[in-house]
Amino acid sequence: MNHTQKMKVRRALLYTRVSTEEQADRGYSLRDQEARLRQYCRREGIAVVGHYQDDHSAKTFERPAWKKLMAFIKANRGAADLLLVIKWDRFSRDATGALGMIRQLEARGVEVQAAEQPIDRSVPEQLAMLSLYVTLPQIENERRSLATRAGMRRALKEGRYMGKAPKGYRNARDERNRKIIIPSPDAPFVQEAFRLAALHEEMPMEELRRRLWKKGFRCSRNRFTQILKNPVYAGKVLVPAYKDEPEALADGVHEALIPWSLYEKVQSRFLAGSARAAKKRRHVEGLPLRGHLVCAECLEMGRAQRLTGSLSRSKTGRRYAYYHCHLCGEYRVRADAANEAARRFLRSIQVGPEVARLYQAVLDDLSGRHAQDRRRRASTLRAEVEALEEKLFRVDEMFVEGELSADSYQRLKTRYAGDLVTARGQLQEAEEEGGAFKEHLLFAVDLFSRLAWLFQKSAVEVQHALLGSICPGGLVFDGEKVRTLRPSPVIGLFRGKSQKKRDAGRKIRPASREVAGAGFEPATFGL
Repeated sequence: MNHTQKMKVRRALLYTRVSTEEQADRGYSLRDQEARLRQYCRREGIAVVGHYQDDHSAKTFERPAWKKLMAFIKANRGAADLLLVIKWDRFSRDATGALGMIRQLEARGVEVQAAEQPIDRSVPEQLAMLSLYVTLPQIENERRSLATRAGMRRALKEGRYMGKAPKGYRNARDERNRKIIIPSPDAPFVQEAFRLAALHEEMPMEELRRRLWKKGFRCSRNRFTQILKNPVYAGKVLVPAYKDEPEALADGVHEALIPWSLYEKVQSRFLAGSARAAKKRRHVEGLPLRGHLVCAECLEMGRAQRLTGSLSRSKTGRRYAYYHCHLCGEYRVRADAANEAARRFLRSIQVGPEVARLYQAVLDDLSGRHAQDRRRRASTLRAEVEALEEKLFRVDEMFVEGELSADSYQRLKTRYAGDLVTARGQLQEAEEEGGAFKEHLLFAVDLFSRLAWLFQKSAVEVQHALLGSICPGGLVFDGEKVRTLRPSPVIGLFRGKSQKKRDAGRKIRPASREVAGAGFEPATFGL
């Protein structure tokens, strides 16, 4: 018997895979992969024990056929000593998972090999090629994902609503075959929902939903609330925060179902409810940063998880306060250290006496101009209210005379009634605003002059409210210092802008000789 006859014939399991988006690509069909693998086995004298094929993504090994393949290997040890794929990206597109699975299979006596990208495992240097082969598909996946995400964000910024259309709209295509949403038969119900929510502020949301349900609007409780919070109905598209880009609203290319003023009116109702709920929350003395500090560990993973807090008792009976993270369970800091760092942070952003005096000088000048602006705005709103009342009267008249269909009448009636509710509310606010303007701003100046002292002396409920107003984006504690997670508009307002902008402000409109001489920019107030 010659040497060739003594050689053991290798027995292989064939594995082919294609994902849904790859099925149209040449060279990736399951039939083509199988044919090339069987041809390779005939050429190399390898016996084929079985063939498994998947129609799933290779991001994980949670694939139906792969599970059957692994079950076969576990139940039939020694039946196969080789697992063949055509290329390494058919095996996996996750480098870490691929290397771990290769070790598992080798522990069961099965070598993994790619017919068109072979690796000689007897040569140590070939491990570098193996790492490259299993890493490149993951890089390709992540690059494709980044390109997709960038395309989605670009479309959102252009005002295109991506994904399944919300209730009240349906998906369609514009004249350039691009995605767009257009009003559906449920649109009048959505308009009515916003109008009722703004008109009957004390009526429970569930009662509003039931009213519309009786008229034929099928919507769950949670979805009803989501509808009333969604700016898409006011012609806006939400662009989520990403990396350094803050969350933003883009003007949508779709038709708005309600005016923006009506949307804001409904949101003010939700904010009032949130404020009432916040008052009911239990605040623990010694933990003023609870709910404001962001977990540093989770932040590295791209999650802005807020810390909770608790009290612990030592063996001696002394109580200590800690801030910790429920999500990762790894981040834990002493509350006294974080609280002291927060006080130092507040001292660093409070304004000095000389700056406070400058603000007050500017306020004297601005308050007079504000009173004039308020009177002009009230006059404009009164004219708007009268015009809307006239439109409603005209719509009723046209419907009675048969000049409007029932659908057109209902649509115009809902639109003008919603606009009228909003305009009347804005008019009332403008007329009642009065002299409170200057007092509110003087209070803010005084507050920013004594931030650290007020924080230290106030009850924990006030401390929570103070931090929430100044740093709504959250705080991060690095073990020594506290900083804001995102730029705070309030802090930026009182700290002022760059010297270059202050110089520009002096040239445009100095509020007084004293203020201009000090280099103060009235526009810093943003009023």
